[in-house]
Amino acid sequence: MQVNFNSSVGGFILDGMNGMGGTAVNAKNFTIRNSVFAATIDIEATDGNILLEHNTHDWHAVYRKGSPNGKVRVENNTAAFSGVTIQNSTFRNGDLDGIHLGAGINILNNIFDNLCDVGTNHTDNIQFEGGTGGRIAGNYVHASLDCETQGITSYDGGTVGVIIEDNVVDISRKWGIELYADKNSIIRHNTVLYRPRGCAGGECGYIDINRKLTDPAGVGTQIYDNIAMITFGNGSTGTSTNNMFVRGATKSNFRGMPVYVGGALPTSYAGFKLAPESPGKGKASDGTDVGARIP
Repeated sequence: MQVNFNSSVGGFILDGMNGMGGTAVNAKNFTIRNSVFAATIDIEATDGNILLEHNTHDWHAVYRKGSPNGKVRVENNTAAFSGVTIQNSTFRNGDLDGIHLGAGINILNNIFDNLCDVGTNHTDNIQFEGGTGGRIAGNYVHASLDCETQGITSYDGGTVGVIIEDNVVDISRKWGIELYADKNSIIRHNTVLYRPRGCAGGECGYIDINRKLTDPAGVGTQIYDNIAMITFGNGSTGTSTNNMFVRGATKSNFRGMPVYVGGALPTSYAGFKLAPESPGKGKASDGTDVGARIP
């Protein structure tokens, strides 16, 4: 079912549909759940009260020049909060971005897997081109070491006041979370898996706050209670406190090698829960575990 919603459409639920995709421009107050997507859905909304939940976006997507570059696209003219929530869904296979954004959004408890650069698309699991507000939380972003991909990113437009928390990122790129020209976002309680070798640049496990030289420097980003190494570049600034580094600790951070219940290289979100003997267990600033707070 290919949809084409406009501002006269709203107030309904689509449940258990197949072959989904299409567009929704200025439509509000609708839900799509328990459905199978076979093409991109492109949503343009501001405070739209739109929910996508328990869906699969797992078709083997192939990017073609001029076509949409994400399995889901959410945007508006001002990068304001879209009112869109995407939760408890899967994004697997192919070389389209998982979710490509030009607006604030809630992205909660999803699985992203096997979204790889194989052609001309610069494939990201979650990519912002600007966005204000919302939460990116509880997501599992995974790819094998032979899959070139980007994790949670913002390269081409600044993020403002986004909360990024309780995500697990396990990809072959050195930086699992990268925000360029960010302003006042919070990055807390994320786990970016450290690998000493086999990743681009030799190792992975970093969060990077940076900018392109044509864009303003990031300012006010708060980074705390993560399992990750933190870098600031090209004049971007913020605070980094109580993060668990696997190496290179500073006075405001502590060092250790986390022990996960799923072993050294867990293969599921639940596997990244800290084991009772792990450094960082109960050591976050809120008294919970450092890294993703996994039940």
